[in-house]
Amino acid sequence: NVSTLKAYFKCIGYKGYDLVYSPQSGFTCVSPCSRGYCHHGGQCQHLPSGPRCSCVSFSIYTAWGEHCEHLSMKLDAFFGIFFGALGGLLLLGVGTFVVLRFWGCSRARFSYFLNSAEALP
Repeated sequence: NVSTLKAYFKCIGYKGYDLVYSPQSGFTCVSPCSRGYCHHGGQCQHLPSGPRCSCVSFSIYTAWGEHCEHLSMKLDAFFGIFFGALGGLLLLGVGTFVVLRFWGCSRARFSYFLNSAEALP
């Protein structure tokens, strides 16, 4: 019976390893790193004291926490997105104003009477 044999095997040397049985390889010590110990792309290292995550930063997010389970937006990325969007809206508003201003003037400036009777007062 596997549960009876499990009492005779121990994973010694590294804290956190679990003893797992599979019919192909028998009893094996498995690291928590192989089972998704770190989140958000964190790099897992298994040290004698136990697993440790090295969190990886993304383009606009920074992962943090014992298992890299938390995400925070980088402040410079936030302001870059904010002011970029604000500048885009300002440019769109100025472009709309210029088009409407000149479109309205061009219609009034180049209007001609088609009938000579309308041209005389």
